[in-house]
Amino acid sequence: MLDKHVVWLLESVPVAILAPPAPGQDDPMDGRGRPSQMPAAFTLVSSPTRRRNVSQLLDQGFTGEQLAYAAQMTLRKEGRKTEADIITKVIAADGPGPTAVQASYRGPPPSLLKTLSADEALVLLFNTNMTRAAYQEVRETSKDHVADIFPPYNFALDAKKRCHPAGVVVDDRGASVPVQQLLDYTASRLCTLQASVIQSSAAQGSLILTSAVRV
Repeated sequence: MLDKHVVWLLESVPVAILAPPAPGQDDPMDGRGRPSQMPAAFTLVSSPTRRRNVSQLLDQGFTGEQLAYAAQMTLRKEGRKTEADIITKVIAADGPGPTAVQASYRGPPPSLLKTLSADEALVLLFNTNMTRAAYQEVRETSKDHVADIFPPYNFALDAKKRCHPAGVVVDDRGASVPVQQLLDYTASRLCTLQASVIQSSAAQGSLILTSAVRV
Protein backbone atom coordinates (compact mmCIF):
# COMPACT_ATOMS: atom_id res chain seq x y z
CA MET A 1 0.00 0.00 0.00
CA LEU A 2 2.82 2.39 0.91
CA ASP A 3 4.65 1.60 -2.31
CA LYS A 4 2.16 3.69 -4.24
CA HIS A 5 3.03 6.82 -2.20
CA VAL A 6 6.72 6.28 -1.65
CA VAL A 7 7.69 9.25 -3.85
CA TRP A 8 5.38 11.60 -1.97
CA LEU A 9 6.55 10.35 1.42
CA LEU A 10 10.20 10.94 0.55
CA GLU A 11 9.64 14.55 -0.55
CA SER A 12 10.61 17.41 1.76
CA VAL A 13 7.98 19.87 2.92
CA PRO A 14 9.14 23.48 3.55
CA VAL A 15 8.02 24.93 6.86
CA ALA A 16 8.13 28.69 7.57
CA ILE A 17 9.30 29.65 11.03
CA LEU A 18 8.10 33.02 12.32
CA ALA A 19 10.66 35.15 14.07
CA PRO A 20 9.72 36.32 17.56
CA PRO A 21 8.30 39.86 17.69
CA ALA A 22 10.66 42.71 18.43
CA PRO A 23 10.41 44.44 21.81
CA GLY A 24 7.43 46.76 21.87
CA GLN A 25 5.65 45.06 18.96
CA ASP A 26 2.45 43.07 19.24
CA ASP A 27 2.55 39.37 18.63
CA PRO A 28 0.92 38.73 15.20
CA MET A 29 -0.50 35.47 16.62
CA ASP A 30 -2.83 35.52 19.60
CA GLY A 31 -2.96 32.87 22.30
CA ARG A 32 -5.15 30.57 20.19
CA GLY A 33 -2.80 30.46 17.20
CA ARG A 34 -4.84 32.82 15.02
CA PRO A 35 -3.76 36.18 13.58
CA SER A 36 -4.68 39.06 15.85
CA GLN A 37 -7.25 41.56 14.61
CA MET A 38 -6.09 44.76 12.95
CA PRO A 39 -7.02 47.99 14.78
CA ALA A 40 -10.27 49.52 13.56
CA ALA A 41 -10.23 52.73 11.53
CA PHE A 42 -10.36 55.93 13.57
CA THR A 43 -13.72 56.97 12.07
CA LEU A 44 -15.30 53.62 12.97
CA VAL A 45 -14.50 53.53 16.67
CA SER A 46 -16.63 55.08 19.42
CA SER A 47 -16.23 58.63 20.70
CA PRO A 48 -14.58 57.55 24.00
CA THR A 49 -12.03 55.53 22.03
CA ARG A 50 -11.29 58.51 19.82
CA ARG A 51 -10.74 60.72 22.84
CA ARG A 52 -8.32 58.18 24.32
CA ASN A 53 -6.42 57.99 21.04
CA VAL A 54 -5.85 61.75 20.86
CA SER A 55 -5.48 62.43 24.58
CA GLN A 56 -1.67 62.35 24.41
CA LEU A 57 -1.72 64.80 21.52
CA LEU A 58 -3.97 67.19 23.43
CA ASP A 59 -1.84 66.95 26.56
CA GLN A 60 1.11 68.44 24.68
CA GLY A 61 -0.52 71.87 24.71
CA PHE A 62 -0.97 72.51 20.99
CA THR A 63 -3.38 75.32 20.08
CA GLY A 64 -6.46 74.80 17.95
CA GLU A 65 -4.84 76.66 15.06
CA GLN A 66 -1.77 74.41 15.23
CA LEU A 67 -3.84 71.23 15.27
CA ALA A 68 -6.02 72.51 12.41
CA TYR A 69 -2.96 73.39 10.34
CA ALA A 70 -1.47 69.95 10.99
CA ALA A 71 -4.80 68.38 10.05
CA GLN A 72 -4.97 70.15 6.70
CA MET A 73 -1.37 69.17 5.92
CA THR A 74 -2.17 65.53 6.69
CA LEU A 75 -5.27 65.66 4.51
CA ARG A 76 -3.25 67.03 1.60
CA LYS A 77 -0.78 64.17 1.94
CA GLU A 78 -3.71 61.75 1.77
CA GLY A 79 -5.00 63.42 -1.40
CA ARG A 80 -8.10 64.91 0.28
CA LYS A 81 -7.70 68.41 -1.13
CA THR A 82 -11.30 69.54 -0.65
CA GLU A 83 -11.30 68.81 3.10
CA ALA A 84 -7.90 70.49 3.44
CA ASP A 85 -9.11 73.62 1.62
CA ILE A 86 -12.11 73.88 3.95
CA ILE A 87 -9.90 73.81 7.06
CA THR A 88 -7.48 76.32 5.50
CA LYS A 89 -10.29 78.80 4.78
CA VAL A 90 -11.77 78.42 8.26
CA ILE A 91 -8.52 79.09 10.13
CA ALA A 92 -7.28 81.85 7.81
CA ALA A 93 -7.10 85.21 9.58
CA ASP A 94 -8.53 87.06 6.55
CA GLY A 95 -10.79 84.22 5.47
CA PRO A 96 -14.56 84.35 4.94
CA GLY A 97 -15.31 82.72 8.30
CA PRO A 98 -16.79 79.33 9.23
CA THR A 99 -20.39 80.26 8.43
CA ALA A 100 -19.61 81.54 4.94
CA VAL A 101 -17.41 78.52 4.19
CA GLN A 102 -20.14 76.16 5.33
CA ALA A 103 -22.72 77.87 3.11
CA SER A 104 -20.43 77.84 0.06
CA TYR A 105 -19.78 74.11 0.27
CA ARG A 106 -23.42 73.28 0.89
CA GLY A 107 -24.34 74.73 -2.50
CA PRO A 108 -27.55 76.49 -3.50
CA PRO A 109 -30.78 75.43 -1.80
CA PRO A 110 -32.89 72.92 -3.71
CA SER A 111 -35.43 74.49 -6.03
CA LEU A 112 -39.04 74.35 -4.89
CA LEU A 113 -41.52 72.57 -7.14
CA LYS A 114 -44.19 74.77 -8.71
CA THR A 115 -47.57 73.18 -9.32
CA LEU A 116 -49.27 73.91 -12.62
CA SER A 117 -52.47 75.92 -12.43
CA ALA A 118 -55.65 74.55 -13.95
CA ASP A 119 -55.27 76.89 -16.93
CA GLU A 120 -51.65 75.78 -17.48
CA ALA A 121 -52.74 72.14 -17.36
CA LEU A 122 -55.44 72.90 -19.93
CA VAL A 123 -52.88 74.53 -22.25
CA LEU A 124 -50.67 71.44 -21.87
CA LEU A 125 -53.54 69.16 -22.84
CA PHE A 126 -54.33 71.21 -25.96
CA ASN A 127 -50.71 71.63 -27.09
CA THR A 128 -49.86 67.93 -26.74
CA ASN A 129 -53.23 66.42 -27.73
CA MET A 130 -52.93 64.37 -24.56
CA THR A 131 -55.76 62.04 -23.69
CA ARG A 132 -57.27 61.83 -20.23
CA ALA A 133 -55.60 58.43 -19.64
CA ALA A 134 -52.20 59.77 -20.72
CA TYR A 135 -52.56 62.83 -18.46
CA GLN A 136 -53.48 60.64 -15.49
CA GLU A 137 -50.46 58.40 -16.17
CA VAL A 138 -48.07 61.35 -16.31
CA ARG A 139 -49.58 62.82 -13.13
CA GLU A 140 -49.27 59.55 -11.17
CA THR A 141 -45.69 59.03 -12.38
CA SER A 142 -44.68 62.52 -11.27
CA LYS A 143 -46.27 61.92 -7.85
CA ASP A 144 -44.33 58.66 -7.48
CA HIS A 145 -41.12 60.67 -8.00
CA VAL A 146 -42.09 63.27 -5.36
CA ALA A 147 -42.95 65.87 -8.00
CA ASP A 148 -46.68 66.45 -7.58
CA ILE A 149 -46.94 69.35 -10.07
CA PHE A 150 -49.99 68.37 -12.13
CA PRO A 151 -53.48 69.25 -10.84
CA PRO A 152 -56.31 66.71 -11.08
CA TYR A 153 -57.82 66.24 -14.52
CA ASN A 154 -61.17 67.59 -13.33
CA PHE A 155 -59.49 70.92 -12.56
CA ALA A 156 -58.48 71.21 -16.22
CA LEU A 157 -62.06 70.41 -17.27
CA ASP A 158 -63.35 73.19 -15.02
CA ALA A 159 -60.83 75.58 -16.61
CA LYS A 160 -62.12 74.55 -20.04
CA LYS A 161 -65.72 75.31 -19.02
CA ARG A 162 -64.63 78.77 -17.86
CA CYS A 163 -63.52 79.46 -21.44
CA HIS A 164 -67.10 79.21 -22.72
CA PRO A 165 -68.85 82.60 -23.01
CA ALA A 166 -72.43 83.06 -21.88
CA GLY A 167 -75.29 83.30 -24.35
CA VAL A 168 -74.27 80.40 -26.59
CA VAL A 169 -77.26 79.13 -28.60
CA VAL A 170 -77.10 75.59 -30.00
CA ASP A 171 -79.76 74.22 -32.35
CA ASP A 172 -80.08 71.74 -35.20
CA ARG A 173 -78.43 74.12 -37.64
CA GLY A 174 -75.33 74.98 -35.53
CA ALA A 175 -74.17 77.17 -32.66
CA SER A 176 -74.10 80.93 -32.30
CA VAL A 177 -73.14 83.56 -29.72
CA PRO A 178 -73.73 87.33 -29.70
CA VAL A 179 -70.59 89.14 -30.90
CA GLN A 180 -70.62 91.66 -28.05
CA GLN A 181 -70.77 88.95 -25.39
CA LEU A 182 -67.96 87.08 -27.16
CA LEU A 183 -65.78 90.20 -27.24
CA ASP A 184 -66.53 91.07 -23.61
CA TYR A 185 -65.74 87.57 -22.44
CA THR A 186 -62.56 87.34 -24.55
CA ALA A 187 -61.29 90.63 -23.10
CA SER A 188 -62.17 89.49 -19.58
CA ARG A 189 -60.27 86.22 -20.02
CA LEU A 190 -57.21 87.99 -21.44
CA CYS A 191 -57.16 90.39 -18.48
CA THR A 192 -57.50 87.50 -16.04
CA LEU A 193 -54.67 85.46 -17.57
CA GLN A 194 -52.40 88.50 -17.95
CA ALA A 195 -53.22 90.03 -14.56
CA SER A 196 -49.57 90.20 -13.43
CA VAL A 197 -48.50 91.97 -16.64
CA ILE A 198 -51.38 94.44 -16.44
CA GLN A 199 -50.67 95.25 -12.81
CA SER A 200 -46.99 95.81 -13.56
CA SER A 201 -47.78 98.08 -16.50
CA ALA A 202 -50.37 100.01 -14.50
CA ALA A 203 -47.85 100.58 -11.71
CA GLN A 204 -45.42 102.04 -14.26
CA GLY A 205 -48.10 104.26 -15.80
CA SER A 206 -47.70 102.68 -19.24
CA LEU A 207 -51.02 100.83 -19.50
CA ILE A 208 -53.25 101.76 -22.42
CA LEU A 209 -56.26 99.60 -23.26
CA THR A 210 -58.04 100.10 -26.54
CA SER A 211 -60.97 98.33 -28.13
CA ALA A 212 -62.30 98.60 -31.65
CA VAL A 213 -64.90 96.69 -33.60
CA ARG A 214 -64.89 96.67 -37.36
CA VAL A 215 -68.29 96.39 -39.02
